[in-house]
Amino acid sequence: ALNEVGLFEDIIAEGAAQAQGAAVALLYSESSAIWSAIGTGGAALRSLDISLRHAELPVDVLIEEDCDSGRLAYYDALYIVGRQLTSSATAAVLEWVRGGGKLFLTAGAALRTESNETNAAMEEALGIEQLGMLEGAVPLNFIKQDIRFATLLDEVTLSDDASGMGPLA
Repeated sequence: ALNEVGLFEDIIAEGAAQAQGAAVALLYSESSAIWSAIGTGGAALRSLDISLRHAELPVDVLIEEDCDSGRLAYYDALYIVGRQLTSSATAAVLEWVRGGGKLFLTAGAALRTESNETNAAMEEALGIEQLGMLEGAVPLNFIKQDIRFATLLDEVTLSDDASGMGPLA
């Protein structure tokens, strides 16, 4: 199950926490692994893990079953990259967020269920409706070698405005 993460993390055993004092978890979605061939999602997961570690944050890797079993209680922040997330893990993650957990999602993350259907619970919690997903013509399998071939899909400008959302943190 952790084969993708195994490309860059050699201290994982049966999903057990390895990083001393880790308050940050990175979710490896087995559902996403089933629905997505190696490609941009895997590259994003690897790059995020490396980025968090370069920020000197001890990071643990969790799987959906860890969410179901209550392991999120040990963490302050959870990062999700994969598009699919089981319905039971979604419920556990949203309950954890209601209890004060901080959830970080990349574009399109966790918006599909394990059946690749709309994850209505996550959309409702985020206050969004996913209408589609822009994808580049060339998948990014390995960031360092493939990023130079990527084409710009769009631009996002973040600012404090009158939307009522308040400052972006």
